[in-house]
Amino acid sequence: MARNISRHTNSRHTINHHSVSHSVSHKTMWQLSWPMFFANLSVPLIPLSDTFVLGHLPESLYLAAVAIASQVFSFATLLFTFITLSTTSLVSTDLGQNKSQSAKAWALRSIVLAACAGLAMTLIIPWVLLPWLQLLGITHNLIPVALNYGHVMLYGLFPAIVTFSFQGILLGHHKSRSIMCIALVTSICNIACNIVFAWVWDYRAVGVAWASVLSQWLGLFIAVGLVKPLLWHGLFDNKLKHIFHSSPLWQLVHLNKDLLIQALCILLYFQLIIKMSSELGQTVVAANSIIILYFITSFRLQEAITLSVQMLISRIWQVDQILAIRQAYSIFFQWIASSMFVVASVVFICGEQITQLMTSLSQVQELVVQKIALVVFYVVLVSWTYFYNALLLGISATQRLRNVYIASILVLIMLVNQFYYAAPSDFRLWFCVVSFEITRLILVIWNYHRAFFELKQHSAQ
Repeated sequence: MARNISRHTNSRHTINHHSVSHSVSHKTMWQLSWPMFFANLSVPLIPLSDTFVLGHLPESLYLAAVAIASQVFSFATLLFTFITLSTTSLVSTDLGQNKSQSAKAWALRSIVLAACAGLAMTLIIPWVLLPWLQLLGITHNLIPVALNYGHVMLYGLFPAIVTFSFQGILLGHHKSRSIMCIALVTSICNIACNIVFAWVWDYRAVGVAWASVLSQWLGLFIAVGLVKPLLWHGLFDNKLKHIFHSSPLWQLVHLNKDLLIQALCILLYFQLIIKMSSELGQTVVAANSIIILYFITSFRLQEAITLSVQMLISRIWQVDQILAIRQAYSIFFQWIASSMFVVASVVFICGEQITQLMTSLSQVQELVVQKIALVVFYVVLVSWTYFYNALLLGISATQRLRNVYIASILVLIMLVNQFYYAAPSDFRLWFCVVSFEITRLILVIWNYHRAFFELKQHSAQ
């Protein structure tokens, strides 16, 4: 996919590079970022509302059980986030070349691929749910709650995965406000259902699961309604009659193997955190699930900027645009540094109050508050990591990025086996996690500057 996308975008840039070279500015960043910022702002509300509801129940086992079980379903769904990225790139590229029929073909292939993946996961997960939970180190007292939660969450796998394809189609048409609409509505639905199901009707973990499932189906229906006008006109033209042949669908999968490997590595990373936490007791699992939520929220809040970076750098990454790349890099740097400072400051100043709001369990609160400084440090690391991650994705350096993630996860696995299991403790757990992030940051920085150096060399020739 990287080579195909690069070839398509290069042909388009060859025509328009004089106008594009001046397009990266603070105004451009703001115009691209603000709809995605509000969309991403609503995304963490779903796990935040889940944690808030479960964290105020009288026992920590509900929060711990859901923290472990949710990792199974996060893995099963987020494994296919590459569908959004590939669909966005392919649809956007063809629309930029006025190939509307080809863009529709790729959109429909993406929907078919996502539907097949959703059905496959719905059929596979029931068979592997209990062994998976045991592999994550779940204790016997948490298994009934985790299984009840998981059996309901199965109904949400299909809509969650299929929605990735519709998000890619909307982003490919530059409909970022539509993405914001979907995210806001589903978040509001989830929060309302959480309150009714988990608190008013006292369904607890099962109520949280039903709230997630209903919000996922609602998000899919909204996405279908928003995408239908983009695809319906000319849908049955003769040029589209071969879109369901197996070869293009396989091509869509094959071209995204690097992104799939990257997703596998980052999901394995979170699985290892939960597995190590579960071996230290349910209170540690509950506390670390809140800390992970801080991590995910900080990333989501800055994702609007990193997505803008990804889109804009792809427009100017050419041998005759070295000066424009440097100017754009300076603008990107200022935006990510500002967002990092804001998010880190909020966590440092308000972290204790936010933690107390999310859970009333004093032991869990104490463990989380002790690690606020760690969370701030992690936010700084992750901000720069995903900034350079976005740059590498924008220049279609997916193989470089794949190698970064493989190397980083191998470092983590080595530390877990040789250091953590030598004497399991919470300190050793987070030492392994931070080491993974530092390794990943060093490698993405080195790979981006290496790519830029190679581009300058090619320009000099």
